[in-house]
Amino acid sequence: MRGLIGAITIAFVAASCGGDADPSDPLAAELAPVLAADPDLALTDDEASCTANGIVGELDDASIETLLESDGLALGELAGPDEAIAAFDAYLDCVDVEQKMVDSLLDDGTDEATARCIAESFGEDDLRTILGASALPGGAVDEAAAFALIGSVFDAAQDCITG
Repeated sequence: MRGLIGAITIAFVAASCGGDADPSDPLAAELAPVLAADPDLALTDDEASCTANGIVGELDDASIETLLESDGLALGELAGPDEAIAAFDAYLDCVDVEQKMVDSLLDDGTDEATARCIAESFGEDDLRTILGASALPGGAVDEAAAFALIGSVFDAAQDCITG
């Protein structure tokens, strides 16, 4: 019975960290501190480990080597848009997407109450698209969807400011 509970726990943890990488994978262990050191990501050690495992589970060794040689989650340096999207999705699978949107708005000078109001105006899929529009290289972004959602951000900001 203990073995079954342990196996279920391991499967749940692996699924919640995005990707199929073994948590003891040496590439993930090497990539996690690179991601944790990226000031733009502001990841905790657990988020960096989760993201590294997700990336290792999704990308080939050449793409992972590119990230290891970069200064963090260098999406624009990956071979193409599919790799950038996979790496960014691994990142978003490991963080609180709403909080990342709030952090992004705070970095742009928005006050906290307004930033929270705006972020709470969107579902997770929309937040992922909005954050992707600002982080992914051009070829990986659905520009029409991104522009529509960015327009929605301005509308939400107007509503949040005027009450």
